Amino acid sequence: MPVNQRLATKLATYTILLGILMGSIVSANQIHNLYLNTTKAIDSRAVQLIELTLDAAAEAVYQLDGKIANDLLNGLMQYDLILESAIYDELGDELARVTRPRIEFSGLSRLIEIKPIEYNYSLPVRNGTKVSGVFTAKLDVQAGLAPFYNLAVSAAVAQILQAIGTSMLVFLIVVYLITNPVGRLANALSEIDPESAERLPIDRAHKNDEIGNLINSANRYLEAVSKNQRELFDSREELQDILDNLNEGVITVDADGMIVSANLASEKMFHYKKDSLDGTPFLNLFSDESLESVDDLIHLVQNEIDLPSFRMTGQCQDGRQLPIELIVSLSSNPHSLWTIRDISAETKADSDRRTLESQLRQSQKMEAIGTLAGGIAHDFNNLLSSLTGFAELAKEEAKNGSEQQDNINHVIAISGQATQLIRQILTFSRKREEKKDNVNIIDIVDNCQSLIRQTIPSSIALKSKYSAPEFTVFADETMMQQVMMNLYSNAAAAIGNETGEIFVSVDLVDATPPTSNIKGDYSRSVRKYNKIRIKDTGCGIPEDTLHRIFEPYYTTKEIDAGTGMGLAVVHSIIENHQGWIEVDSSNHGTQFCIYLPCSEKTSKTLEVSEPSNQCSTNGNERILIVDGSDEITRMLSRMLSKRGYKVETSPNGIDALNRFKKDPTNIDLVITDQTMPGKNGDVLASEMLAIRPDIPIILCTGYSEYVTQDSALSIGIRKFMSKPVSNSALASAIRSVLDTPIEPS
Repeated sequence: MPVNQRLATKLATYTILLGILMGSIVSANQIHNLYLNTTKAIDSRAVQLIELTLDAAAEAVYQLDGKIANDLLNGLMQYDLILESAIYDELGDELARVTRPRIEFSGLSRLIEIKPIEYNYSLPVRNGTKVSGVFTAKLDVQAGLAPFYNLAVSAAVAQILQAIGTSMLVFLIVVYLITNPVGRLANALSEIDPESAERLPIDRAHKNDEIGNLINSANRYLEAVSKNQRELFDSREELQDILDNLNEGVITVDADGMIVSANLASEKMFHYKKDSLDGTPFLNLFSDESLESVDDLIHLVQNEIDLPSFRMTGQCQDGRQLPIELIVSLSSNPHSLWTIRDISAETKADSDRRTLESQLRQSQKMEAIGTLAGGIAHDFNNLLSSLTGFAELAKEEAKNGSEQQDNINHVIAISGQATQLIRQILTFSRKREEKKDNVNIIDIVDNCQSLIRQTIPSSIALKSKYSAPEFTVFADETMMQQVMMNLYSNAAAAIGNETGEIFVSVDLVDATPPTSNIKGDYSRSVRKYNKIRIKDTGCGIPEDTLHRIFEPYYTTKEIDAGTGMGLAVVHSIIENHQGWIEVDSSNHGTQFCIYLPCSEKTSKTLEVSEPSNQCSTNGNERILIVDGSDEITRMLSRMLSKRGYKVETSPNGIDALNRFKKDPTNIDLVITDQTMPGKNGDVLASEMLAIRPDIPIILCTGYSEYVTQDSALSIGIRKFMSKPVSNSALASAIRSVLDTPIEPS
């Protein structure tokens, strides 16, 4: 319905209602006055008739004549409005009574019930006599008002119709002068487009009155609004272009936490379609663990508290999470402006930097451990050399089969175990290139088991079972040791301080390698494999992380408790040896199964024949012993003297060189340590050889990071030996060097 019709309808309705109300008020006043006059006339007429009968009624009472009283009352009842009349004597006894039924009313008279009026009159005294009585009558006023009702209805209807007519006339005038123009103006205003219209599509018939002023004002308003709309649209487009070209997300949030607007970077960042972020809850952009923090931030912003930037985890529409930085800008309106920056690259860079720093610290730590291990190995090997040498001297003097000789044998055996322990420590602390050879995997398992036994709680039992005494693998022994040590360490960590067990078994099985482990021309066919099974009774690996344990840098350990490289390195080593790993874990423990192909290659290691006990190791040559350890020089001097040699000792390289310079031909053989105060063994050997090129020199070292067998032989040293050296091995080496002439150069 058009605006002017709605307004006219309301105006007509109100006008008619007002006319009816005014007509009703006037009619009610007229009817009230008519009612008062009518009832007053009825009452006056009744009183007149009754007063005319009082004297006759008194006479009838005086004479106590009921007939006269009855006739009198019947005459009075000729007046239709009298319902009942009665005469009582002075004693109150009824002398006469006449009644008639009440008229049945209809129409409006029936709806309004008026009770009859009762009249009681004491009869007048007659001739001074005290004899008197009572006259009563009931007047039916409602019956007397019947003509009044009809007249009242007619008057009311006439008055209301007159008021309605007057109202309709006023209505038509108002509609013509006001309603229709206002309606046309309202319809024109409702139909215009404020973004494009500049004037109202309406005539100017009322240009000199209030309607005309209103139209002119509306046109001026439309022109201003249209101009502002164009400027605002241009500014909004320009601002939106700027926001969409930002790398950071910019989101406007209202007081209820709903997104009002978001730029293109926000939609791309959280993987939403264009314009699909508008009207969604701001908290939808954050992970569950960040919701509480963001909700607190929103409350702080609503309280106009200035906040710094915050880093938390965002949630994309596809469920992917990403690290973000959140910056909020306060404003005077209820909306808040949030800047969101994707810091995935920074987080990864920080993580990579921390990883590199951790690797550097680990490398430096390992380098320091290697240096420390080298120093400890040197000193410890010197002690073992002395211990082993003196034990062997004591064994030679002990009676064969005696308890003393058996005790010495135990000392020598334990010294050999200590020597092996030191060699294992050096193996794990040195950097070396891959050197594959045929190795017995059982020896590696046993050695690693002995080494790990020193570092784990005694509550963890180490058990092993081998189905054969030897399982040969063509592998780098040090790398295999690294694999076993890592798996042993992880198993021990899984058990912790609880009572548990680490069980290792080695078996020969037929197996087919997985496709992912085929490298080069390696055939994916069924063949023999050495299966190494390492099983622990620890806490197990959670199912949701089991598939990630071989990822580089992934670890479930606490910060600084592990780099996450252990199992990744193990996986890489096994794959480089054409093998693979299978893992099975539960809350009762974890089992690693390593499959390595059986060796099909010939060993590169040359067999070193043990010195024959039948060859004599005695002699009478002159030997110079150079060593910083008094115990070693004392032990070697005693051992070689017993074999007939003439022995001289020197505590360091400088003293030994000075002695040698005095008479180079007086020495037949030099046995020197490598690491000594003042001058190392290789330097001493070089300077001696420069004086006398044919001098036989044996270099013995507890540990040297710089001198190897190849480098020692290259400078002219005849024999390179690692401490501790048994007396028999050293005696055989001495005889070998002395009895082998130097070939002329």
